[in-house]
Amino acid sequence: MKHVWFLVVCVSLLIVTLSLHETWLLSLRTPLHAIYPFIHGYTPDYYYYLSLIEQGREGNFFVTTRFTSEQFPRLFVQTFYPVLGFFTPGVWTPTVYLGARIVFGFLLLIFGFMLATKLFQKSSLQLFAFTLMIIGVPLWFIQDGNIWTAGNFWRGLEPLGRITFLPHHLAANTFFIGAILLFPLWPSVFFAFLTSWTNPASGLALLFTLTFYSTLRRKFPLLIFVAAGIPLLIFSWYQNNFFPWTEYKRIEPLWRYPLDLFTYFKIMNIGGVIALISVPWVLKKRSIMWDLIVGWFFWPIVGIGFLQYFIPMSNSRYIQAAYYIPTAFLAVVWLSRKKSIFFWLILLAATSIPSFYANIKFNESMVSESSQKLATYPTKDPVTSIDWLNSYGNPDDLVVAPEWISSIIPALSNKRVMLGHPTLTYQRDKKQIDMNALYAFGDEKEVARVISDHHVSLIWTDWTLKMPETFAGFKFTPVFTNAQVTYYQVTKIP
Repeated sequence: MKHVWFLVVCVSLLIVTLSLHETWLLSLRTPLHAIYPFIHGYTPDYYYYLSLIEQGREGNFFVTTRFTSEQFPRLFVQTFYPVLGFFTPGVWTPTVYLGARIVFGFLLLIFGFMLATKLFQKSSLQLFAFTLMIIGVPLWFIQDGNIWTAGNFWRGLEPLGRITFLPHHLAANTFFIGAILLFPLWPSVFFAFLTSWTNPASGLALLFTLTFYSTLRRKFPLLIFVAAGIPLLIFSWYQNNFFPWTEYKRIEPLWRYPLDLFTYFKIMNIGGVIALISVPWVLKKRSIMWDLIVGWFFWPIVGIGFLQYFIPMSNSRYIQAAYYIPTAFLAVVWLSRKKSIFFWLILLAATSIPSFYANIKFNESMVSESSQKLATYPTKDPVTSIDWLNSYGNPDDLVVAPEWISSIIPALSNKRVMLGHPTLTYQRDKKQIDMNALYAFGDEKEVARVISDHHVSLIWTDWTLKMPETFAGFKFTPVFTNAQVTYYQVTKIP
């Protein structure tokens, strides 16, 4: 068995390394006088996650948005990232995030194989299930002379990208498997709680899985169910009472993708059909763990085929719980009964390998697009100036800065900004007007109002803007300067 584990670990490390293809490309293209902060996914969200890591290293497990001038209540929420920050003092926040992608991407694969060892006795079937976890990727097709994959509307479905996707998704799904592995023992309660607390979408999948099991077995695992449900109730309360969660609740139904049941089966590829055929055989086993696997498999099918039309929730939530893992395991049950298994392996490879090629080509196009953004490659002087902010003034002092750098300031320092993340900035349109008025230095009354209303402490400038020494009853004193950036301290004239 040792040689099997050695092989699994080596393959896992290899696939994790390959999944960072886009990150490696962006890193290699870093301009001479710029810094690459390991951008990943949607840039505003990425810098938000870094800001949570930053708050954690300050000792704050109760977090808030630093992308708006208002100081909203700190809440015990999204603690995955603050915990990362707390246990990695002195490490650059982008490095912490990248490390979390690697570690939890690797752990999810390892936990998946551990689950396979509990479901299959033969090591050959365990390895087969592990292989299908990796190559069970969306079906490919040709359009306009290019190879594309089904589900290319969401990056969490990419053959390579999903391996090291958002760290909290990876961690939650690892905890999900932990809950199944230990079910119905007491430690399963702890893992169930962590699953929901880390990513509510995975928590919903776990609740459905437990409900499916309870319906079949007529046994209700109350403690585990409660552990998975409590975080969801807390998040629901936040969404009804506290910004920015109230804003997320408002826009959540707008995050809709062209995802119906037919599209989902194309995403599951041929393995999805085989898995569905396997369900009756698996249920005859009367196995607790297999019942949970079937429930896990049916969650996205029920969600996409039915629930998405009635529940005001993004339909991407139904596919965030590593659907490809139960799909792979169920497919192995049917394939292992076939004498012509080599034929099926060839068929699976034929429907999968081009999808990996499509993912690589898409990454290359995304690299070309991302390279043009200032937030992808900030130059060294602005980043150095942000580092200086950590040692000046008080945490949560407000810095006014252009939007492209405003997104980065809370991610790499303990300061807040007037305007940043599109969702995490309160009354964003008004903030944009106020910031423009301040930088224009036109109407004295308007500038005085903006500085007073938003409690501005520092103003970020570059060579394009010449600051007055005094204006509208305020004094502007340069407190930091380098080749590209100057910060002015704002003080009221007595």
